[in-house]
Amino acid sequence: MPFLKKICDRVPFLRDTKSTTNTPATVPAYTPSQVAQLQRVPNYTPIIKASDVPQWLWTNAQCKDWLFAVCHVSLGLTGEEAKAITDKFDGCGPVIYMMEYVDWIKLLGTQNRAQSVYAYVVNNQHEPGAIPDGVVLKRTGIRGNNKRNSMGWN
Repeated sequence: MPFLKKICDRVPFLRDTKSTTNTPATVPAYTPSQVAQLQRVPNYTPIIKASDVPQWLWTNAQCKDWLFAVCHVSLGLTGEEAKAITDKFDGCGPVIYMMEYVDWIKLLGTQNRAQSVYAYVVNNQHEPGAIPDGVVLKRTGIRGNNKRNSMGWN
């Protein structure tokens, strides 16, 4: 090996030198997840899923994302059908909670779809971020009267 050392000393590019600009090619012990990295990005909005509770402070775009996910994932509609429905939705977070059952029928096209979404919205209205404390919404329910209906909704 002494022979190799002599050659390396004479040829500059073979010398053992330390870089002042490059970092070692070692992987850190902890690599943050993609979601954790994205949350540090300004104006990052997490992906909205069908199972998320609609939020009172959602924008129109966030409501449409949730409605698309519900139509496509929960109701099993095609992407085109879900997009056509979400294109008809106009409003922000409070509108989701103020829509009556008949409004959901008009938007979604069938009673079964409307019952599913209406039930989900009503059953999640007391979850964090849904309807703020102090806000009272009076619903006519599925049957259209002010009495408690068979599904227990007001």
